[in-house]
Order: sequence, then C-alpha cells, then structure tokens
Amino acid sequence: MAFFDKIFRMGMGMFLGVWIARYLGPDSYGKLNYVIAYIALIGSFTNLGLDGVVVRELIKEKAQKQEIISTSFCYN
Repeated sequence: MAFFDKIFRMGMGMFLGVWIARYLGPDSYGKLNYVIAYIALIGSFTNLGLDGVVVRELIKEKAQKQEIISTSFCYN
C-alpha cells in the first residue's frame, strides 16, 4: 500500500510542477524556485542544534514541559 501511495505522490508532484511552470512562465517560475531554495537553506540552518537544546531545557525546566515541546514544534 505504501508503494502505491509513494507512486501517487510522485506523480501528483510531477503533474503539479509542470502545471505551475506552465502557468507562471519561465521568469516567475524561476523566481518561485529561488524563493523556495532560499527558504529551505535558511530553514536548515535554523534547525541546527534544536534537538539538543530541547532535551536540555526539558531536563532543566520540568514545569514548563508543555511550553517547550509546543515551541519546538513551531520551530520545526
């Protein structure tokens, strides 16, 4: 079942990618890809070390466990 789900998702992703590229045109599609790549790059740097900080804070501040966990979900 997971195999067919993966095939379906890949097919839909390819279809949507082609449709968006044709709808936006080369210039706008290039700008969109530039923004997506920039967000992915910045996102990878903001996540560095977050797991260790969350574990450390959970051990140190046991009373604020719910707040720490919910905040870490927001950052991920």
